[in-house]
Amino acid sequence: MGDSIGHWEGSTLVSETVAIKSIPGEKLIDCWTKLKNGSLTLQETTIGADGKPTGPASTVALIWRPDITFVEDICEGDAEAFGAGYGGTPKAGAKQ
Repeated sequence: MGDSIGHWEGSTLVSETVAIKSIPGEKLIDCWTKLKNGSLTLQETTIGADGKPTGPASTVALIWRPDITFVEDICEGDAEAFGAGYGGTPKAGAKQ
């Protein structure tokens, strides 16, 4: 997507991405902040070639869900890549 570098500003991780092929001459700034309840907020701003924001910043809240467990998986064939490794049914013709 581009070339990114990050740094911490207090409890916020700030990443700046330049050389983005889809928006040449602009810079994308993402600010990730962890809240006390474990959730995250992401604020994203695009800076134009003139150094000014190209529009309003967008903000997304990512809610912490301790009841959800993620499982690491390595896809070793078409069946697992399409969910068969998690009890799904392999697609017709998929390698077993």
